[in-house]
Amino acid sequence: TLEKWGYTDTSQCPRCGQAQEDAIHHINGTCSPDKTRWMNSVHMLEKWLQKEKCQPILRQMILYGLCQWYQPDPALPAVPLSPMALSFWIDQEAIGWPMMVMGFVSKWVDKLQSAHFKALRSRRSSQRWTASINQQLGNVAWDQWEHQNEMLHGTNAIQCFADDLDKSVSTVWELGPPQNCPPHC
Repeated sequence: TLEKWGYTDTSQCPRCGQAQEDAIHHINGTCSPDKTRWMNSVHMLEKWLQKEKCQPILRQMILYGLCQWYQPDPALPAVPLSPMALSFWIDQEAIGWPMMVMGFVSKWVDKLQSAHFKALRSRRSSQRWTASINQQLGNVAWDQWEHQNEMLHGTNAIQCFADDLDKSVSTVWELGPPQNCPPHC
């Protein structure tokens, strides 16, 4: 957290005011200002998965898992799952969806994608593809981190500071000078 690293005096989230901010809180977009940013990040991941010929059920499960983590829904999508796809789901659930965004992807991702590339008669490497999906998942995390920094240090933060300063000056002005102030005040 920023407090732990000495960048702020409080562990409170600068975006939503939650008492204890942590990495997972910033990545999953549960702060109300982040919902649009989170959904945009997941949408960009979806476009990448389609463009890079992700195995369709794997793509659906990854997106469902990330969205389920964001807004819990206990039911797995009603699609027939191969034993390998079910193994991926069980394995990634055990690892955790937050951990997936941080680069801890189930070994079944590579196996599912390899089988998909073979079915397509593609010569693409599933290992390279898996490394690329890790990078794309890192982009989702980066977007959330970047947004947090914009809120803390960007123009919005400067404007909030300026507004607070204006309110403080106005309050002092309305109170007038202290009673025991020397004449030159």
